[in-house]
Amino acid sequence: FSPSARGSGIPDVKAAVSGFDLPQCFSGSCLLMKTLGLSLAVGAGLSLGKEGPLIHIGVCWAGALARIIRCLRIPGGSALPLHDFACAGAAAG
Repeated sequence: FSPSARGSGIPDVKAAVSGFDLPQCFSGSCLLMKTLGLSLAVGAGLSLGKEGPLIHIGVCWAGALARIIRCLRIPGGSALPLHDFACAGAAAG
């Protein structure tokens, strides 16, 4: 359903923080699949590293927030580039 949700997501986050535009890697479908997959895997007791996927989920939420701010035309919101939101999302994740 979302090929960009595979793996830890850290290489995508590194690219976004560096300034590269990767909108498909932080879409709503990626957020949904990554959250669902991580929740099911942890709930099943599987051994996996949760830190990478949680950082990717944080950046997906930051991307969603950036899109909402741009759609609502909040003053000053469009002046912030996506990589600033990605840094905040990675720190929150």
